[in-house]
Amino acid sequence: MDQKIAERIATALENIVEKLGSIEIKIEELSYEVQSQGNMICESLAPTIAEECDN
Repeated sequence: MDQKIAERIATALENIVEKLGSIEIKIEELSYEVQSQGNMICESLAPTIAEECDN
């Protein structure tokens, strides 16, 4: 394989790995945000659920 082609492929692969790492971080941040929102929903419903159990 021509040296220039090999270098271009290596650079492209490095860019792909970098972008995938970036995507992984964003997915992790979104997961935490979704979990946080879910916790907030559960906390806001908790008093209602406790009241229903009392009735």
